[in-house]
Amino acid sequence: MVKGGIVQMAKLVAFYSRADENYFGGSMKYIQIGNTEKAAKMIADMTGADLFKIEQKIPYAADYNTCIAQVNRQENDQRY
Repeated sequence: MVKGGIVQMAKLVAFYSRADENYFGGSMKYIQIGNTEKAAKMIADMTGADLFKIEQKIPYAADYNTCIAQVNRQENDQRY
């Protein structure tokens, strides 16, 4: 789009963020919105960009330790 003789490019902030139980400075906390999503929204607000949330293919457990175990199993499976 051309605006005032300047080409304006579309802006998009694409992100993946995990909510549920997370680790914060030595303890576990349940959060409804992940930290990356909060940061993405701030960037979109500052830049006027659209937001696109990348949805997870595999449903991870809400429990932090179980989620970490799932990810570790996936990484090991992909190595071999």
